Amino acid sequence: MLILDYLNLTFLLIQGLIEAVKELLPYVEHMQCARHICQNLQKRFTGAIYHTLFWRASKATTEHAFKVVMKEIETLNPEAHQYLMEKDPKTWSRAFFQTGRCCDAVENEFSKSFNAVIVDARKKPIITMLEEIRLYMMDIVYNMKLKGQQWGNHICPEIRDKVNLLKKAQRHYQVLPSGLNQFEGRGAIDAYEVDLERKTCSCRLWQLNGYGCAHYVASISFLNRDVEAYVDNMFSTTTFRKAYNYRIAPMNSSDMWPETNYTPPLPPINRRTPGRPTTKRKKSTTENIGTHRVSKAGKKIRCNRSQQGHLSTEKAPKVKCEETEETKVCVNQNAGQVKQFKI
Repeated sequence: MLILDYLNLTFLLIQGLIEAVKELLPYVEHMQCARHICQNLQKRFTGAIYHTLFWRASKATTEHAFKVVMKEIETLNPEAHQYLMEKDPKTWSRAFFQTGRCCDAVENEFSKSFNAVIVDARKKPIITMLEEIRLYMMDIVYNMKLKGQQWGNHICPEIRDKVNLLKKAQRHYQVLPSGLNQFEGRGAIDAYEVDLERKTCSCRLWQLNGYGCAHYVASISFLNRDVEAYVDNMFSTTTFRKAYNYRIAPMNSSDMWPETNYTPPLPPINRRTPGRPTTKRKKSTTENIGTHRVSKAGKKIRCNRSQQGHLSTEKAPKVKCEETEETKVCVNQNAGQVKQFKI
């Protein structure tokens, strides 16, 4: 049965990763990385306006806000609008994400962070690569368990920082009570309905991320209640400790592994390509590539021409050289210095 599942998975991967995920995980919500879609969009349609409008559409939490932004893109360029609609907005816009998942991320930064950690392990044979990944995961699970034990029985510190930012943003909204736990949060140009009993806000951000929005924070503060009490249990320290409750067991070295009758895996054929092999991820042309250069502007440097220290933005003083039979005299016209060198 295991071999059939493996062959089935291999066949599906050949057809395409997206179709394989749909076939194997039909009841899981499928999303795409918005950053990759934005990079492909900028390759087809140049201009900073496409970057700005796309991220507004991707982070829109309501379908109405999404349609408003997409209407602007359609007016600007119908081809760009058609390209984004073909990418299925239900997979890259918050306006169509399912609620109750406590996740509003539109980027796949988690996978990028993990790939950056195992960049050296990926170059090694399969067994060695898996061993290094196992050791890394065993260490990270232990460290996260220790970190969780140091926290109290409240919400995680990162979520507390995000809630504190929402407390600062609540000053832009006026709260009008409608019932015992129903309110209307009015801003300068918008208004949203907040229901504390059902833990919902008409902007849908509270239902998406699980820790709230500025409208609900303003409503809770209106009642002088604790904002952290309304954060989803998913972000409690108790849940965090449960996630790292189990450990990855240690293993003996490969010389103590039990012998089997299976054919041992052989390393792949070493095909050396021209040039030095690359280990880092190839960055897109739209990504910012840092040069890591230190500017020398405003610093005094030692000039080989004038033998003086002057600012890098200034030109080197002119030097007049006169040669005689015994000595070579260099006169610095600007500084009035004379230096003799034996020939």
